[in-house]
Amino acid sequence: TNDSASASLIEANKRIANMLKDHQDLGTQVDSSVLVEAAEKALFEATTAVANKLNSSNDYTQSMRELLSLKETIDTFFDQVMVNADDEALKRSRLTLLNWIRALFLSVADVSYLS
Repeated sequence: TNDSASASLIEANKRIANMLKDHQDLGTQVDSSVLVEAAEKALFEATTAVANKLNSSNDYTQSMRELLSLKETIDTFFDQVMVNADDEALKRSRLTLLNWIRALFLSVADVSYLS
């Protein structure tokens, strides 16, 4: 159903927003060369694919569907990846990846109900 889909997107967005709240200076250019975990590489690839599709679609429903397709990959990322790594470059790339996903969410969704 659409409602549970929206709810799970909101939940993912909140998780991401919480991780990012102390990091205001992130862009959306991920240095994927430093990523090491399978789960983060998968999320980077999935996000790249979704971003490309979003750029070529003005269809809100289709765009939401694309974002929803990330939900499982996002959950796996959070389950398997320690975002706040000791390695500063790695930590920054992970946070930038999350920031990019959040930017995609906000570019599609009604910001007011995601905040």
